Amino acid sequence: MSVKLSSILIVCKNLIFPSLTERKKSRAEQSLPSQSDGQTGRDCSASRSRLSSPAPPPPPAMARNPCDIRLLLVAAAFAFIYIQVRLFSTQSSSSNSQAMDAGRLAEAEKCESQLHAMIDQVSAQQEKIAALEEMKVRQDEERVQLKILIQDLEKRSLQTLINKDVVPVAAVVIMACNRPDYLQRTVESILKYQKAVASKFPLFISQDGTNGEVKKKALSYTQITFMQHVDLEPVRTERPGENVAYYKIANHYKWALDELFVKHDFRRVIILEDDMEIAPDFFDYFEAAAKLLDTDKSIMAVSSWNDNGQKQFVYDPKALYRSDFFPGLGWMLTKSTWMELSPKWPKAYPYCCLLILRSADMMLFLTTLYHLFLP
Repeated sequence: MSVKLSSILIVCKNLIFPSLTERKKSRAEQSLPSQSDGQTGRDCSASRSRLSSPAPPPPPAMARNPCDIRLLLVAAAFAFIYIQVRLFSTQSSSSNSQAMDAGRLAEAEKCESQLHAMIDQVSAQQEKIAALEEMKVRQDEERVQLKILIQDLEKRSLQTLINKDVVPVAAVVIMACNRPDYLQRTVESILKYQKAVASKFPLFISQDGTNGEVKKKALSYTQITFMQHVDLEPVRTERPGENVAYYKIANHYKWALDELFVKHDFRRVIILEDDMEIAPDFFDYFEAAAKLLDTDKSIMAVSSWNDNGQKQFVYDPKALYRSDFFPGLGWMLTKSTWMELSPKWPKAYPYCCLLILRSADMMLFLTTLYHLFLP
């Protein structure tokens, strides 16, 4: 741009100031008439005669035309210079804006790369946190299992050292699932009367499922052994419309009784549910009835439940009734009987029994008929 400006200034200089050769030429033309003096003398008379005649009008002023052209050229030069300066400033501003845009783009790309790096770091930290949480859950489960094992070993060693000659009458198992408040009420009712005969009736809680509150409640009792039955397989019913819960209950009962009879090798087991409260003579009753189970092979089980067992309806508080109807709800079973039942244990209640047991009035009706017509 500096080269263009210098060339423009040189052109302007040539337009404004004529060269020395042109000045000399003009001066020479002005001096030509004075050199012909002889001819002027000869023509003196002629010139005088011409002076007497009127002079012709002067020619138009041609000297102004070069000046006007020069002024126009100067104005055009200044306009050209102004345009070039504006173009230069525009190009400079556009180059500056392009440089600024490039800088902003570079900064944006840098910020974006930093943001991606931060996101990657956060994702990695989240993965580490998730892995640590999973590890903590596994450690908690292992700790709980270890605690259960330690409690079991302590109870077994204590029973072995103190009660070498004491043979348990029956193990007492409470079947639980997802009702922690009911379970607490049942356990407190049992512990109230079990302390005096703890060596004869060891306590167990068998939980079906993974309810956290029930598990926490069961583990809070150090004098009770906790068992947990977890079956995640989907239940397949034999008939449409059947209740899946009946299949889960039947599976839980079979698993718990196999654990107590086969793994722990108890001779008898008393089965309770998590919504029962026992009477003060509960353990005395089962200790006395255990001899009947051993001597009378026609007795399948002994139950502590009687629909008409209220005080105002009891005629003889010491009498036992033989029944061909299984009452359940707090019953004792021997190992030999269970060895016969275990291979034949149903997947759920029989369908025909469910149709009858769905009606509570039908149960009361059958029980009333039994007590009225059977001796």
